[in-house]
Amino acid sequence: MASSALQLAKRALVRVLLALAHVYNIAGVSLKRDSADALLESAFRKVVKRVHPDKGGKTAHAQELQAARDKWMGLRCSSDAGSAQQQCAGTVVATSSQHKKTFRIRSLAVMLTYSGVKHQSTWRRFLRFIRSHLPSWLCQYWCATMEGAESEDFHFHLMLQFWSPQRVLT
Repeated sequence: MASSALQLAKRALVRVLLALAHVYNIAGVSLKRDSADALLESAFRKVVKRVHPDKGGKTAHAQELQAARDKWMGLRCSSDAGSAQQQCAGTVVATSSQHKKTFRIRSLAVMLTYSGVKHQSTWRRFLRFIRSHLPSWLCQYWCATMEGAESEDFHFHLMLQFWSPQRVLT
């Protein structure tokens, strides 16, 4: 029987979750390849709390777990299933024109930091840029702050909360 890419990604996530639960001695993680999506999400949250490097886990394990979940969630979000679309509300695709990279952010809000700003005068230009792009980003709320650093450089923080999913930030 042929499996879809979504089914294969789900199976891969189950394998990673079970393997890491065994390595980190996490009780109560019992999954099968046909387990409900909500059960996978619950197991992911349980495992990631122990695997995260800030909690004593290995970076490679955390990256492997996150990559498996990202692949599964990406395929879930691109499917037409109603429950998956509801779970994926808030997916944002951000493209950096300078570096030609695309970043996916799966949340209803995002906080971005721009570091190494040499001149305080850049602040007004930064705000003009943000204000000019807000309509296309469909932000419900936003705020920005500027902070100085010991190195005499400045950095900007930008917090965006979105009305709806699938926004492209350029």
